[in-house]
Amino acid sequence: MPLQAEDVEYYRYHPLLLNAAFLGGLTDEDRRVLGFGDKTNYLPGFERRLRHRWFQAAMRRGYDLKLLVGTYGRRVTGKLKRLLGIKG
Repeated sequence: MPLQAEDVEYYRYHPLLLNAAFLGGLTDEDRRVLGFGDKTNYLPGFERRLRHRWFQAAMRRGYDLKLLVGTYGRRVTGKLKRLLGIKG
């Protein structure tokens, strides 16, 4: 049954989300009701197929480059400031 827009907007059912910290001491019936052990949709070793492989690879490499430039850029900037005697 779909939730009404107001229910979703105001998080009416948010408290119903389970926290693993509260799942100790479950009975077999509790586990059955919560779906523990149900392997209907289980696929061992499943890896989701990338839908936008090229775009995701480009973004990943761009982010890696940003991190690399930022790390070495701070080091070079710091050395230049020390060499030139600039404070701050």
